[in-house]
Amino acid sequence: SARAKAQAEAGQVVLENVAIVPLALLFCLIAWQLVLTGVTFMYMGHAADEGARAAAIGKPASVVTREATEALPASMRSGATVTRPSPSSVQVSLPVPLVVPGWVSVSRITTEQKVVVEP
Repeated sequence: SARAKAQAEAGQVVLENVAIVPLALLFCLIAWQLVLTGVTFMYMGHAADEGARAAAIGKPASVVTREATEALPASMRSGATVTRPSPSSVQVSLPVPLVVPGWVSVSRITTEQKVVVEP
């Protein structure tokens, strides 16, 4: 009787593992997507800072765009959009890399950096 009970419990462990593995994989996918989004925000902020710095010392719009774009890793440059919505700001927009394409509805994020004009 003790042997039959141990065998029944062994089957329960298999069922629990089958249920846990997909949940663990889903958790890992969500965590990795959050990491990718955070890294995108970090690089985008750095690019906006570089563009604002170039604008602050009076460089033309083409140079501001180039400086901001060059501050990004090569893999992110093709999707970057750098704009000057006003003379006092630089805006950078990037697509968020997706772990599973079509899984997340937010496909682009944007940040804006104010330009502090140097005397």
